[in-house]
Amino acid sequence: MIEAPPGFGWQHPGDDTAGPKAPGVGAGPIRAGLAGRDERLGAQVPMSRQLADAVPGMTMMLVDRDLRVLVAAGGGFARVGLVAANVEGAPLDAAVASHRVVEVRRRCEAALGGMPSVEDRVERDGSIFWVRYLPVDVVGSEERYALVVSQDMTERDQARRALERSEAAYAAVFEQSVVGNVLVGLDGRLVRMNAAFCTMLGRSPHELEGLGWPDITHPDDVADNALKAADLLSGTRSSIILEKRFVHASGRPVDVIMGVTLVRDEHGSPLHLHSQIVDVSELRASQEELRRLASTDVLTGLPNRRATQLALEEHCADHVGRRPAGGVILLDLDRFKSINDTHGHGAGDEALRAVAGQWRQQLRRGDLLGRIGGDELLVLLPDATAAEARVVASALVAPVVTGRGNEKVTACAGVAMLQAGDDGAALVARADRALLASKAVGPGTVTVA
Repeated sequence: MIEAPPGFGWQHPGDDTAGPKAPGVGAGPIRAGLAGRDERLGAQVPMSRQLADAVPGMTMMLVDRDLRVLVAAGGGFARVGLVAANVEGAPLDAAVASHRVVEVRRRCEAALGGMPSVEDRVERDGSIFWVRYLPVDVVGSEERYALVVSQDMTERDQARRALERSEAAYAAVFEQSVVGNVLVGLDGRLVRMNAAFCTMLGRSPHELEGLGWPDITHPDDVADNALKAADLLSGTRSSIILEKRFVHASGRPVDVIMGVTLVRDEHGSPLHLHSQIVDVSELRASQEELRRLASTDVLTGLPNRRATQLALEEHCADHVGRRPAGGVILLDLDRFKSINDTHGHGAGDEALRAVAGQWRQQLRRGDLLGRIGGDELLVLLPDATAAEARVVASALVAPVVTGRGNEKVTACAGVAMLQAGDDGAALVARADRALLASKAVGPGTVTVA
C-alpha cells in the first residue's frame, strides 16, 4: 500500500488508520469546506499548499470523482504558464496540456478506482516531469480522491544527460586514445586498459588484467616507481611523471614516459590511479643514434675529435693523484699525403679505415682510440704505466697492410703520461712534442715525453 504524502490527513483504501500528518494538524476529520462541497477538506488545504510550495518544481492536485481539481498548489504550475489559484475548482482538463488529457484522465480514474501509478518521464513545454497518481480516502468519509503529485525533473534530467555525455566522452577518449590509458587499483593491480597500451606491450587485456606494475616493469625500474607511487598515495603529490621501461611480451624493453594521477571521490578518498603512457622507444633510439652520429667519425667509425676530447678531460679530472694515472699515445701516419697524391683520396680513406680497424683490435678493453685530425689518431690508456704505454705504442706503429696492392702503412707515435695539474690540453701538448720528435727520427718511431 502506497502511503499518502504527510500533511494531507488522508488514508488509502482498506487502511483503517489515518496517514501521517504534518506537525500541528489534528487527527480528527477534515473540518472546513471547499465551496461548500466537502467540509472535511478545509483544515488540510493550507498545510497541503505549504508542503507543495516548499519543494521546488513540485505541483499537487486533489481531483474528485467528477475530475474536478479541488486543491492545487506548488511552484511547478508557474513553470508551465499556469496559476494554482486559477486551477482550483476548474476541470482537470484545464490544468493539463491538450495532448496529455486522455492519459491523465485515464490515470486519475484508475486512482479513483484504487489503482496507483507512476509516469517517470513526462515532457511539457520543454520541461521534464515525474508524475505520481495516488488513490486517497478522507478520514471519516466514504469519499475517494485522486492525488496527482508531479516533480519538475528538468534540471536533474539535464544534469544526468550531461553526466552521461561526459562519461561517454571520457570512455571514448580513454579507449580510443593513441596513448596508453590504464586504471590501477590502490593495491597496484591493473583494472582497466585501452587498446593502445595492450599494443604497446604486445599483450591482450585478459593477459594484463590483474597484474601489478612490477609484473610488467623492467626490474631495474621497479624500486624507483614504487617510491614515487607511495608519494601519491600518501598525499605528498597529486600527480607524478615517470620515465621507465616496461617489458614487452617478446622480452624487449619498452621505453615510456608515464603520467600518473591519483583520482579521488567526492569526499576526497582515493579511488584509483589513472596512468597515461607514451611509448618513446623509437624516440630514444633516434636520440641515441643522433648522439652516436654526433660523437662518431664518419670515415673510420671511431670517436671523433669532440668525443675524444670529452673522454680525455673526464679521464684527467678522475685520475689526478691516482697511480698509475694512465696516459695518451698520439699517432700520425707516415707518408699519408703521398698515398693521397699517388693513388687518390679514396686510397687514403681506405688506408685510414684499415689502420683504424687494425689498431682497434690491438687495444685492450677500456682503451679508447679516436680520430682527432686528418691522419692523426689518439689512444687513451686509462691506468697504464709508462712502460705499458710504450709497449702498446710500439705495437701500433708496426706496418699495417691496406686493401690496395697490399701496401704497408706505418706510423710515428708520441707518448705522454698524466701528471699532477694536467688537463687534457696539457697532456696532448706533451704527446704532440714527443710525436714531432719521433717524426724527426723516421717512420715507426716511438718517443715517450
